Amino acid sequence: MNKASEKKPSATEAKQQLEAIAGTGIEPEQLKMFQFPVGAFDYTAGSTAWRRLIIYQQQPGLSCADSNLLDASGVSTTGTNGQVTFLLSQFVCLPLVRAFTAPISIVATPRSDKPFFATTEVALVPDPSNPASNNDLQITLFAWDANGAAAASVSIDWRARLISLPIIL
Repeated sequence: MNKASEKKPSATEAKQQLEAIAGTGIEPEQLKMFQFPVGAFDYTAGSTAWRRLIIYQQQPGLSCADSNLLDASGVSTTGTNGQVTFLLSQFVCLPLVRAFTAPISIVATPRSDKPFFATTEVALVPDPSNPASNNDLQITLFAWDANGAAAASVSIDWRARLISLPIIL
């Protein structure tokens, strides 16, 4: 094989190939480093309000408890169908043993100089070794143009917050 006769990809083709590998759009300044941050997260001490439906040694109603909250953010790019689906664990370094529960708060903001709308869908993912516990979060982002048509290749900043349940081993 003659290397001189091989076609070299254009800068645009190379960028598209790298974006396909990364699964997201890549900005030119990110190409310089060959690695770039995709998410940020923090576990914070907080409180969770619980509503009791069954009375057992307590009064019915609202009770509050200290809880760990996972606050995570990242950026994803919609595909040709105007949507992208991913797991939180693809953007956050989660502990090996973990459990999450609702309520889940998610905010999605399109990055664009054109008008786009973003909608979201979330689903807790059961732990394969313990289906009664959820150990990941599936997030689907949808982008719509001003006319209501699905919008491809829209980068969307997202932020999710959910309750991280204590694990007792």
